[in-house]
Amino acid sequence: MQEIIREDGLQSGAPDGYTDGYADGTNPQGQQLLDSPVLVAEAPVGVQVLKVSARSQPSMLAGAIAGVLRSGDIAQLQAIGAGAVNQAVKGIATARTYLEADDIDLMCIPAFTQVELEGEQRTAISIRVEQF
Repeated sequence: MQEIIREDGLQSGAPDGYTDGYADGTNPQGQQLLDSPVLVAEAPVGVQVLKVSARSQPSMLAGAIAGVLRSGDIAQLQAIGAGAVNQAVKGIATARTYLEADDIDLMCIPAFTQVELEGEQRTAISIRVEQF
């Protein structure tokens, strides 16, 4: 997390030109507003693509997912076919158990995507896995 510091050196909870209260430093409820820091989540280092097949071992995939998330990156799983999607989901479920000890939970965002395989366009399931 990082603090946003204004050019005048003050830490601000609102960007310049924006106010969430009155000029006297109070809000509509009469409460005093403090000029406090705003915490902004830092962007992850990157996205790591993990290609999953129907023969992928869920425990190995889970270890890879857990490693990516522990490093602060996002895991992007790509699976073509029902068997590959099945292995991907099992890997994600197992990764949750691996990450419990580190007090990390994850969330998934599935989507369809087009990938090129042997010079041919194929529809794949892409599952974005990131810390929650």
